[in-house]
Amino acid sequence: MSKWLGGVLVLVTVLAGGQMAHCGDIRVIDKEVRYLAKKYAEDDKPRPAPSFDGVGIPITSLPEKIRSPGGWEENAYVASNEQTIFRFPGESRVVHLVETTRGIDDTDSGAIDYKLWYRVSLDNGQTYSELKPLIQKGAEYDYLHPISGVWVGSNSFVFGGRIVGASNGEILVPTYRWPLDENRKRLNPHNAYTYMESGVLIGKWTTDGKDVEWQAGQFVRPEPGESTRGSDESAVEELKTKGHFLMVTRGSNMNKPEFPGRKWLSISKDGCRTWSKPVPWTYTSGEAFFSPAAQSSLIRSRKNGRLYWIGNITPTNPDGNYPRFPLVMGEIDEENCLLKKVTVITIDTRNPEFDTDKMQLSNFRTTEDPKTGRILITLTRLDDNIKPPSDDPKTWYQGHPNWYLVEVPE
Repeated sequence: MSKWLGGVLVLVTVLAGGQMAHCGDIRVIDKEVRYLAKKYAEDDKPRPAPSFDGVGIPITSLPEKIRSPGGWEENAYVASNEQTIFRFPGESRVVHLVETTRGIDDTDSGAIDYKLWYRVSLDNGQTYSELKPLIQKGAEYDYLHPISGVWVGSNSFVFGGRIVGASNGEILVPTYRWPLDENRKRLNPHNAYTYMESGVLIGKWTTDGKDVEWQAGQFVRPEPGESTRGSDESAVEELKTKGHFLMVTRGSNMNKPEFPGRKWLSISKDGCRTWSKPVPWTYTSGEAFFSPAAQSSLIRSRKNGRLYWIGNITPTNPDGNYPRFPLVMGEIDEENCLLKKVTVITIDTRNPEFDTDKMQLSNFRTTEDPKTGRILITLTRLDDNIKPPSDDPKTWYQGHPNWYLVEVPE
């Protein structure tokens, strides 16, 4: 719709819940939307991604099974995206993370046994070092106790969001682990699917520039009376004040529908070593908003220097993971680290003609074109009420590709 304000015609968008957002600021300029319930005869529209960060870095093959130092085989899950591969702009050094587990990915057996391995490339992905376990620096750490608070066989840790390069040259990997009690038993106060806490793995190139040394910062989570699954799948980004970081984490109200579904805010002032107590994330006015248990992303535009958030905001209180629509994007006020409601636009939402109420616009990836500053959001449209394209459990997520090309202002 449009409105006349002071003699000027201003375009606005109505979002879920009735809030208004100014257009002409953040806008979708191209997209490819494909529905699971619709057949397509034509080829996919080419995705505008050849020069984007994280896309085009070669990933040499790795086996599906890896022999661990513990003597058993690990299932390896290899991918090339902004959660698994990182290089600083203009550099040829690359860090590639691989997730492993003796269980099955994204199940109870997988979640209690996740580990991270890594390898590096010094020639922009043409060749890589040998894959090895990610182990925190220090004499007390080894494969069976890879980072603080994690013991193989008791709990796990895994990458949890977009890798960030800090202004001091450190490599910051959002992560989450399953917390333990004093007897090394996994906590799960609400008997939910999982129960996690969020932190950051801090990597630093060694003096010879050929390897990375790792340490783990503090892990934090909301109280059990605030989020039934703790927090996970964090979005992390450095603020304008160097060394200060914002972390936005996923919470949940699974098994407790009376809890409000929120995203959670923490601040670090020491390079992700320690974090403030998580609090519900809100608009700059202090108004709270609902968000399902789903990932989100932070990205700072090289084009205008502003910080943006991409995620799901629902008009009513979600039920655990659902609904995971609409998908929105908005700017963050870095003075208070809150979301500017007036800037929030809808990227995509449910189409009742093809999508059911269990459709998901989540598990997306974000990359930026260093030449134009345009942001590319890619995802696989999921729908739990529509039969997946294959009975193979490894391909349950492989629906039609969807992508959105977003222009941000100068």
